[in-house]
Amino acid sequence: VTVNYTEDEKAKTFTFHIGDKKDDSYYFTFDGSKQVCLLSSETAEYFLNINNKTFLLTNPLNIAVSSVDKLQIDSTIFTITRKDNKTTYAKDGKDYDETKFNNLFDTIKGITSEKTYVESDTEKDAKGKTLTLTYTLNNNKAYSTITFKFAPYDKDYYSLSINGTKKWLVNKI
Repeated sequence: VTVNYTEDEKAKTFTFHIGDKKDDSYYFTFDGSKQVCLLSSETAEYFLNINNKTFLLTNPLNIAVSSVDKLQIDSTIFTITRKDNKTTYAKDGKDYDETKFNNLFDTIKGITSEKTYVESDTEKDAKGKTLTLTYTLNNNKAYSTITFKFAPYDKDYYSLSINGTKKWLVNKI
């Protein structure tokens, strides 16, 4: 197992090896050591069972407002203009209240996923309205826009896709 971390602003790597199980522990050692130690089963099995779902992002809509120039919710367009240390907001081209916008934006940022969507899952025959959020970003080289789409999944969940890739289930509540 290799763990990458930052210490004093320097990237570091720590690699350790988990061996056979002995009673309620596993043997382990780490690179650069000749010492063999015991690691609790609970800790060892956590590392042994790490997969893509272990570190699934649970708040995929948590985007900094300072990174956004435009937010489109279905056909409604909110724009943010920053000029001379002043920020103004508009909704469909008309001035919009900063507090109302920030409340809306914070509510969207607070949406969390509870489950992972598995591509092999068959879509339930859920009916209902889809919702599309498109962010236009001002400082991201990889993506200038990010599109989130909520579609009915079943009676309890929406599937959430980001730029067409489904990964999350969001509780309808």
